[in-house]
Amino acid sequence: MIGPAKGPKLQGVVAVIAESFERIHRFKFTGMGILPLEFLEGVTRKTLKITGSERIDIIEFTEHMKPRMAIKVHIHREDVQWQKFRFFLVLIR
Repeated sequence: MIGPAKGPKLQGVVAVIAESFERIHRFKFTGMGILPLEFLEGVTRKTLKITGSERIDIIEFTEHMKPRMAIKVHIHREDVQWQKFRFFLVLIR
């Protein structure tokens, strides 16, 4: 049986963006080397109009990342060039 983090890792996923994570899922994602990112307060996939067809680039991907740090991402949509947003990096301390 493939766990919730192993399948995405095998598909090349490096980060998962969600409105929130259960502690066990954060642990499993980080254990597989996948960054769990959460929307900033008041922001959701609906407010950003994310459909799943976008390409998301993590811009501030460095060894200096810390828990609860805001990470800059670019969201590339089919109808516009790109948009800048920030997400929280959610890591186990």
